[in-house]
Amino acid sequence: MARRTLSLRGFDAKHMMIEADLTEGSDAAALIEAFFANPHVAYIHAHYARRGCYAALIERIS
Repeated sequence: MARRTLSLRGFDAKHMMIEADLTEGSDAAALIEAFFANPHVAYIHAHYARRGCYAALIERIS
């Protein structure tokens, strides 16, 4: 994942998308931290941006 452009999508507990942005995989950690700074983001889906294929689920650690 670190070598590809990613679409990160943050969802709330009701599964509504409330955050979304593109990032290079090598910079994804900073965007993930920014999304989780929003207390309403329960989890994040990562997709490979060009084709939109699902890559990973990133969950908030309680």
